[in-house]
Amino acid sequence: MKMKRTLDFARLYLSERLSVIPLVAKRNNPAIESDEFHTRLPKDSELMKWFWDRHNYNVGIITGVVSGIIVIRIQTTLMNNDDEIRKFIRETPTVNIPSGMDIYYRMPTVIGNLKLKDDLAGVQLIGQDNYVAAPPSCHQTYGEYIWMRKKGLKDLPMAELPENLWQIE
Repeated sequence: MKMKRTLDFARLYLSERLSVIPLVAKRNNPAIESDEFHTRLPKDSELMKWFWDRHNYNVGIITGVVSGIIVIRIQTTLMNNDDEIRKFIRETPTVNIPSGMDIYYRMPTVIGNLKLKDDLAGVQLIGQDNYVAAPPSCHQTYGEYIWMRKKGLKDLPMAELPENLWQIE
């Protein structure tokens, strides 16, 4: 049953101190007013309400200070550009997303609006006041979100975002 599986994943993320929200199934926009979850973690009772009963939501993880993470998204179009991609790849949790990959990093201790140093088309930094769809989510057009083999949250600690990749805006 997808709902129980989604609840299990949401609880895993919460156990890792990541703020979780429900996303509209197959669209991945927030299914609730999510602003408060940019400053606090949900309770288990909220996860139950969202993911157990009558809903078939996807799961989203809030990025930024509340979860202490930043995600670098690399579009499929860059996947064969090894020299450019290599600088982003670290031993850190990574999700195969339908349009490329999301690489999860611990947020630097510096607080502020971070941006990538290089203006590299197809690479996006997803930070404060944002979110990403996470496994076992699906998008109606693009497909499933899946943790890369041996690169899930339980497989690797999150690496800190390398200093040579970011600057404060």
